[in-house]
Amino acid sequence: MVKLYTSVAILLGIFLWAIIEGGSIASFINLPGLVVVIVPAVLFAISGGNGLKTRVENFSSGAVLAGWLGTLIGAIMILGNIDFNTWQESLPPASAIMLLTVLYGYTAKAACFLIAENLPE
Repeated sequence: MVKLYTSVAILLGIFLWAIIEGGSIASFINLPGLVVVIVPAVLFAISGGNGLKTRVENFSSGAVLAGWLGTLIGAIMILGNIDFNTWQESLPPASAIMLLTVLYGYTAKAACFLIAENLPE
């Protein structure tokens, strides 16, 4: 169990360090994007098999899938509402927010991998 806590703490610490070095942590927080990833991931975990390891793996698969779907939804929203007179000002921040769902999905997958590999048999 110590190995699990240590590996998750190191993983999250590295991610947090990279975020802080690159800018503000507020740039990486988007509640709607987080909901778009976590809720379907929980539904994937619930609908899977009975084993704990299977549920963790289903959660990670659901998080990645929801992350990519969230990115596609964001791209459609951006392109559907783009103003060609001011696109240079609005496109970069909107694109950054759009990509957060993929980041959330793969971060959840990485954490779930560490959890699943350290579960007792």
